[in-house]
Amino acid sequence: MLVERISMPRLTTVELVNDDTMVMGTDGLFDNVFYSEIVSTLAAYQSVADAAKALAGLDRNHSKDLGFGSPHTH
Repeated sequence: MLVERISMPRLTTVELVNDDTMVMGTDGLFDNVFYSEIVSTLAAYQSVADAAKALAGLDRNHSKDLGFGSPHTH
């Protein structure tokens, strides 16, 4: 029988101030997109919704590119 182990969540407290941007994503995003790409993508969009769509597209494109050296492989 296959039994998956459930680990305890890691809790972190971060103090935010006005105009801060917090990016929440799954390991899929952070495995496929470098932090520098996330920051530059956020800077390129004024709309949070548009930035989220752009990040999702970047993640998707990187995940399908067999030649892409993802952050996960470095």
